[in-house]
Amino acid sequence: MVDDEAYEIMPYKEIVALKKEIEALKNKSPSSSGDFHNSISKIAKSMDSMLELFHQAAEDLSAEENTEEKFAKKLKPVIDRLNEIIEQNKIIAEGMVAIADIIKKQSGINVNIPHQPIPPSAMPPLDQHQPAPIGGPTPPG
Repeated sequence: MVDDEAYEIMPYKEIVALKKEIEALKNKSPSSSGDFHNSISKIAKSMDSMLELFHQAAEDLSAEENTEEKFAKKLKPVIDRLNEIIEQNKIIAEGMVAIADIIKKQSGINVNIPHQPIPPSAMPPLDQHQPAPIGGPTPPG
């Protein structure tokens, strides 16, 4: 015997069981490699479909961003014009207040009317007040 190698004494039953397992693996090897190949093929197909899904999602997101940009470009002139109108309305309101103050000074009326908006609670609801139709009877109320 060789003195250099370390070895362990094993029961005969374990050795027989290990030999059977080795034989089973040898016999199973060709079919398991086929199963392995099939599994790899399925994984590859799944990966391809997943990549296609991601590619389609990226295209959809890109198209959506382009649509939003086009919409924003079309809407920008309208928003700019509305901002101009708001500024003009502020100037007109200030002018009307100034004219009212001038008229009060010239007429000698000393009435202090605060320049505050009417609170919403003092206003009638919009759906209760409807203008009378032109040329028709006035609604009761």
